[in-house]
Amino acid sequence: MNSLDHRRALLDLAYQLDRGEDLSEEQKKFLAFAIYRVATGENANKVFQTQLRRGEKLSALIDRRRMSMILHWVACQVYSDPNSSRKAMSVEEACYLAEELVTSKAKKAFPGADNRKYSGDYLLRCWSDPANAHLRSPDRSWLDPDFPYYPIEGDTK
Repeated sequence: MNSLDHRRALLDLAYQLDRGEDLSEEQKKFLAFAIYRVATGENANKVFQTQLRRGEKLSALIDRRRMSMILHWVACQVYSDPNSSRKAMSVEEACYLAEELVTSKAKKAFPGADNRKYSGDYLLRCWSDPANAHLRSPDRSWLDPDFPYYPIEGDTK
């Protein structure tokens, strides 16, 4: 998980607390230990992992969000809804169609790092990359790494 993923998880935790929802034992232990660390002088950004790490660049995180959004669309084309009459596409077909239909929308959703190119061949390689296995699912959750449907802080939208 990157720093943006950690921020989103903390935001979800804050929403849970605000709504008065019960926290899991794991969440309670995490909060207790994190608050203890901050109270004993550790930097809260380090404890909660909310700042960019050494070597981590915002442009790379933007690119990752875009790729997550694009590959989510591809996954939805490849693994069509069983209750739908729409026929599933091949991965190759979906990647080339994504180049035409989705990449410009992904760039608009996550501005910056505009020099990135998302050709069908590149998308196909990204789909096959083992590091992107979690991006090949049509089912995404708010707490999944690289969740693409959450604005990056400072977005101009």
